[in-house]
This record gives sequence, structure tokens and C-alpha cells, in this order.
Amino acid sequence: SSTSNFVAGELSAPERSCRSVSNMLTKMSSVPRSSEHCSSFSELLNSKVSQVMDHDKAFLQGKAIDLGVVPKDGAVCGAVVAVCKWEGHWREEWCGLYERTITFYPPLTNAACFELSLADIQSFRLLDIESERINPLPGLPILVLETAWQCHYLA
Repeated sequence: SSTSNFVAGELSAPERSCRSVSNMLTKMSSVPRSSEHCSSFSELLNSKVSQVMDHDKAFLQGKAIDLGVVPKDGAVCGAVVAVCKWEGHWREEWCGLYERTITFYPPLTNAACFELSLADIQSFRLLDIESERINPLPGLPILVLETAWQCHYLA
């Protein structure tokens, strides 16, 4: 039987593929949407995207326990949400609304990764996306929590 032996810093085949697609998407981000190159690339990408898998159907479903999260007690309510970490990168987290904070827990942890004070939120709104084609998570509404220094995007 053959086993994969990796040298330190070497990427596995799936990671190399992911990095290649990420690089292509980064380069395409500077091409105007009206360009024929953009539509050709979109068609190519759409033709290569795999079918919906079982784990895709579970995205944003369930409760804290389904993500392996043990949140602190006292949440008024909570839900599994997608949190935008940076452009194009979203992570599924459990979000709890507490008396004074909105607290986010990454999967498989009992420690919050981020707490947003309700007093710091200056406004919240649904993101006005004119087209589902440019929605980073098609079919899901995007909520924007605005603070003095940063906007936080949730789906």
C-alpha cells in the first residue's frame, strides 16, 4: 500500500487545487463584470463545480451542539450563522445573543472567538444586493452589523 509522505510546507493535492482556484478568482476580481473574460470564466467555473453534497445540505443547519460548540449560559437566543472573515471567506459559527453582547463561537470549541458589544453597534441592515449572481452566498440574506470601526457581515 502506498502512503502519502509530505515534506514540511508541501500542499496536498486538494489544497493545491484550492489554492489554484483561489489565485484565479483573485486575478479575476480585478476584471470588470461586463468583460467577456469574466463571463467566460464564470461559465467555466460553473461547469466544473461539483454537485451538491450531503455536507452542503447541512450548511447553516442545526444548533450549537451540532457544531460541537458549548456556549456560555444565558443566551437570549442563538443560531448557526455564516460569518464573513475576509473577502470571499465565510465560516460557519454559532452566534449567541446575550443581554449585552453578540458572541460568536467557531466549530468544535467552548471558547468564544469574538464578542461584539450591543452598545458598539451603530446600525444594522440587510445588505442590498441587486443580483443573486453577485451574492457571495446565493439564496441567503446578508445582515450587516455596523460599528464605528468595522462592518460585520452575517448570513
